[in-house]
Amino acid sequence: MKKGIIILSFLASFYLVGCSNSNTSETKTTEALIDSANAEFISPKTDISVDEAFELTKKEALIIDVREQDELAEMAYDVKNVKNIPLGELESRFAEIPKNKQVIVVCKRGGRSSQAYELLKEKGFKNISNMEGGMDAWTEKGLPTLEGGEKKACCANPNNKDCNPDGTCKKPSEKK
Repeated sequence: MKKGIIILSFLASFYLVGCSNSNTSETKTTEALIDSANAEFISPKTDISVDEAFELTKKEALIIDVREQDELAEMAYDVKNVKNIPLGELESRFAEIPKNKQVIVVCKRGGRSSQAYELLKEKGFKNISNMEGGMDAWTEKGLPTLEGGEKKACCANPNNKDCNPDGTCKKPSEKK
């Protein structure tokens, strides 16, 4: 009789452990799927150059310009994915910032975008980078801008070696 109880106990234990492991395995798989579906993009770098930012905009990165409207009226970034959220409005507009793609915060010189980066980081964003140098560095590199709603020639002097005769910038591959 004792052997029968021991065997039954062993079989019951084996069955319960098997069910428990199977259930745990299914739970882990489900959790992994949920995690991968909700995974947040994590930026590879904290600070990026204007050249890196420009290249990332070609790959669907979003620029968040934290300057004020009057500054944008003077000169704005001329890229496909740019959104203006002034620094003072940032906290109330977090919902407008995606968590599944690269976001680059920018401003005029890099100070306000650094503050925006820190604020977003404190709020749990992981998909952000700060562009060093801001609009000043962007225009110095001759990257695309809008001035007063119009495209601005990047070269004031068309005789400059980095400029085409019409005042537009030569592409990096054309510069020698």
